[in-house]
Amino acid sequence: MEIQMKCHKCGSQNLKRYAFVCEEGTSTEKINATVKPSWNTKPFGTFGKQKVSGTRTVMTALAKRCSAPTDPSGGVFLLATVPALLIGLYLGIKIGVFVNMFWVGFLVFAFSVGGVVFACHQLWLRYLGGVVLVNNYQKELREWQHSWLCMQCGAATIVRPSNRDA
Repeated sequence: MEIQMKCHKCGSQNLKRYAFVCEEGTSTEKINATVKPSWNTKPFGTFGKQKVSGTRTVMTALAKRCSAPTDPSGGVFLLATVPALLIGLYLGIKIGVFVNMFWVGFLVFAFSVGGVVFACHQLWLRYLGGVVLVNNYQKELREWQHSWLCMQCGAATIVRPSNRDA
């Protein structure tokens, strides 16, 4: 038995998954450029020239609207990294110099960075409302995975999977 999916607003069968709409409206561009500083007055001189390269991702307004929700724990890891690196560097140098062994200092650095990042993440999860944010993110992600966009009227349709399909 084939299921006919229709827009709940206009009845059109012209539906696309949010993931496909987001992928179609996203492009990645490579950028390569040579930059010559203004103080370099020689037209063919290579002194001071710099090569710049990189990539950028461009999304249409529709792709942004249909993009997946962002994971809230990514910001916590980013914020915890700076103090973790500082604490790990301090402890690694102090203990490495004290015992006069580079590898002991390196191991102390690595374990202290990992420990501080893990501790900050656990602190965020348990005491700063992280569990609620993660649960909301997982709910929004499940809804996004089952969301369809009507290409005729622009309405969003969320198809709940039945127990037979699961």
